[in-house]
Formats: sequence, C-alpha cells, structure tokens
Amino acid sequence: MGTGLENRVAFGRRADGQVVPLAVDAGGQLYVAGVSSEVGVAPGVGNVSAPGDNAAATITLGAIGGRHCIGGVAWSYDDDPTGGNLQITVNGLIVFSVDITSGGPGFIPFEPPMMAPAGTPVVITLAAGGAGIAGKVNILSYWTE
Repeated sequence: MGTGLENRVAFGRRADGQVVPLAVDAGGQLYVAGVSSEVGVAPGVGNVSAPGDNAAATITLGAIGGRHCIGGVAWSYDDDPTGGNLQITVNGLIVFSVDITSGGPGFIPFEPPMMAPAGTPVVITLAAGGAGIAGKVNILSYWTE
C-alpha cells in the first residue's frame, strides 16, 4: 500500500543551483529521481537527525562487513545559520564538506553514489546553526554492498 504521494511531482535545488526532480517511493521516502531507485533505511540509525535548536544534527553509520552507499544528503535550517556546514567523514577522515550560509532546505545528490570502503564508519554532520536555529539532516537514499 502506498502513501498517496507517489504520483506527485516536486523539484528541488541542488547546492550547485541545478534544479532536479524529486520522487517519493511507496514507503514515503524522498529521493532524487533518476539517481537511485534503492531507498533503504540505515540499520539501527534511521535516515534523519533533527536534534533541535543550536545542536549539531548527526547520523552515524557504524562499521559493517560491507560498504555504506549513500545516494544523496538533504538538510535544512529554520533560519540563516551562523557557521552552517555539512560534513561527511569516513573512518574519521573528512571526505566531504560544504558551507551553508542561508536557511531553508538544500540537498546534494552523489552521482555516482558515495561508497565507503568495507568495514568503515561514516558520520554525516550538519553543524549547529546558532542560537535559536534548528537544523535537520537526511540521507536521501541508502543501501549496503
């Protein structure tokens, strides 16, 4: 049974300014259309972190026997952040970092998908937005190999 959202059309703006189509799968998960049809939930963690005002939003994918595969990341701040940043580390090394200077939603699809080496943890962190500013971070599509 679907969510009733499967036939809706939406578009989002990537961090580079390009407008891309978004889709909702039968389970209600949002993904960038055409990037990956495999949308899963990170085991034991979930795909969303929304901790509240002035707190970093973090999703930690612990080391597994296989590889963590990420098709994209979305974020939002409810106002313009002070020191806004999205960072991804693999096995403690920064592999992706982008500054975020304005509030509202944004996302980055990874084409090809970001794939961590087998057995390594991945941490996705949206920096605290500042006093009174809440942020959220979401994995758009996730699977393991």
